[in-house]
Amino acid sequence: MLRATTVEGRDILVLSGAEPDDRWQTLAVDLVELADRLAVAEWVSVGAIPAAVPHTRPVPILGTASRPDLLRGDVRAGPTGLLRVPGAAVSVLEMAVAAAGLPAVGYFAPGPHYVHGAYPAAALALVRAVARHLGVAAPLGGLAEEARQIRTRLDTATALDETARTYVERLEGMADEERLPSGDDLIADIEKFLRERGEEGTPRGPG
Repeated sequence: MLRATTVEGRDILVLSGAEPDDRWQTLAVDLVELADRLAVAEWVSVGAIPAAVPHTRPVPILGTASRPDLLRGDVRAGPTGLLRVPGAAVSVLEMAVAAAGLPAVGYFAPGPHYVHGAYPAAALALVRAVARHLGVAAPLGGLAEEARQIRTRLDTATALDETARTYVERLEGMADEERLPSGDDLIADIEKFLRERGEEGTPRGPG
């Protein structure tokens, strides 16, 4: 689905839909042609994956880019900042538009892998990251309140379960000491997950 909107005078096209099972390259060719016809100025990929991060800490944002200087804000990336591995359809599309000369970036949010279902805190972080990239104010709707409610439920659930509480505390220690994988490793994890997941893949819980 392709939708058009305008935010503070910026024309934005939003492409969304289920990842196709095959013919990614054909899709990429068609998308590059469409981007050219619509005079698209820049490509921005957005995504979220389950990762070993606690729900009690701010959602980190990881970036990919066709050039190291394209990412904006405090976004981590690999040493080169470049997307290299076409492990998922979104990666194929990003690489295709970049090869056609269109500036391309990606913002990805690792979320707690023990959370089942929607995680609005990740969506909120991604919207803010894209808004910073575009230089516009983010229309957040009810995301902030949804994120607060989910945080409260998760806090309550982990407080009532010693195993879950211990696990979250261990993740907190890793996050506070910044003992997280490198940008390249996180990118590899993103693409490995996207490559192996099913259309409705569900994160596994801790343990």
